[in-house]
Amino acid sequence: MPFTRQPYPDREPNPTSFPVGSEAELPGKIVKREDQAIRRDIESALFYDNMVNSFQVTVDVVDGVVTLSGAVDSEDERRMAEEDARVIPGVRQIVNNLTVRS
Repeated sequence: MPFTRQPYPDREPNPTSFPVGSEAELPGKIVKREDQAIRRDIESALFYDNMVNSFQVTVDVVDGVVTLSGAVDSEDERRMAEEDARVIPGVRQIVNNLTVRS
């Protein structure tokens, strides 16, 4: 009988983020990080995302709750900024206050 891999029952079948290094935790566990580290990682993700003008986005983090504010050029840019923040380890919630310029 051939060996078949069984999925881990507590893992998401198609994960959207892959924490690495000291931030890697078992699935389902909450990662507690310093707010400054979370903010720095989000700002870096926004900077390297070609779909988002990171200079127009302000990031604030309090107890893992991220608030994005500022004005962006499109709804897609607003959504991508939120997605960039969502995959950062330690983010508990996102408040997207970004407005779209008309």
